[in-house]
Amino acid sequence: MSYYAPPPVVAPIPDQQQQVGLAVGATCANVEDSNLRWNTGLRGGWAASWAWWVNSGKGGAVCTRTLHYDDSKSLWTFV
Repeated sequence: MSYYAPPPVVAPIPDQQQQVGLAVGATCANVEDSNLRWNTGLRGGWAASWAWWVNSGKGGAVCTRTLHYDDSKSLWTFV
């Protein structure tokens, strides 16, 4: 007797948002992201935004990006 085992269900990898505080006079082009690549091979992709968590919860300028895993291409991209 043989049994059919369906392939395992793989949940999609959720998008990953990253943010870093933006120093006065700096731009998002200057973000040092070598420790934020998370083995994706991606560099850059930063855009200026605002977030509440910087400046001890008072809010301020940040650089933000969102990493997206494209299952059809088996690679990470930016959203």
